[in-house]
Amino acid sequence: MSQHDLSEQETIIVIHLLFKELYEGIAYADAAELVRLVSTSDADLIQNRRLVNATAPLVAREIIELEPMLENRELTAEVHLSDWAVNYLFGSNVGDTGIQVDERLDWHLYLKNMEDTGTFFRDMDAN
Repeated sequence: MSQHDLSEQETIIVIHLLFKELYEGIAYADAAELVRLVSTSDADLIQNRRLVNATAPLVAREIIELEPMLENRELTAEVHLSDWAVNYLFGSNVGDTGIQVDERLDWHLYLKNMEDTGTFFRDMDAN
């Protein structure tokens, strides 16, 4: 919530979609359903439509994606979490440090000293 500066309503939307992903295997919900979820009155319904439009913070930060059923009608959209958000929230990226600096340097030096592609293929077969 604090890392992406999300409001309470935006956080509820993300959590709802995350639980749909967890229990149903796919994090899709109707935009209108999400607006109802975070609204307590008719006035809230009107105001909270902003949470699922193309310029909404969740959309702009690519946390959620909208797939409108009718053109220019965001409330007809199916909303889902972005792939990166699902992976991040489920901890798929935890501990993933990528290629270490030393390994990059070793690879660079290996490529620099390689005389031809035959050397590469021989080294691959040796391992």
